[in-house]
Amino acid sequence: MANIELKRGQKAQVDITFKEAGQTNAKDFSSGFTATLVLRRKSSGGSVEGDVIDKLTSSGNRITFTHANAGPNIQLKWSTLEAAALPNENLTIFGDLKIVESNEVVHSFRLTFDIIPEII
Repeated sequence: MANIELKRGQKAQVDITFKEAGQTNAKDFSSGFTATLVLRRKSSGGSVEGDVIDKLTSSGNRITFTHANAGPNIQLKWSTLEAAALPNENLTIFGDLKIVESNEVVHSFRLTFDIIPEII
């Protein structure tokens, strides 16, 4: 799978369709679920505990759940201001999108983003 591209300083929305194994319809997260995504750069040793670049949460409305049987059911959002706070350099960052129900992580998957620098 290719990395998701984010252009620094540009409003963006990433739509994701998540289906459970063997299911034809997108999972309904419209009630009782929360989510977080902490995006980090890799440390110099290549570990997953590098500097935090951005943090998205459903409580902050940067992760929203929609429900359409066939279409996207998760949206990740960056306003222009939030995108302008990203580092202005060619950078690959990654994080685990964690979806929680009743204080338990029920789904977690790794997402990788390429930040495209802005000409300023």
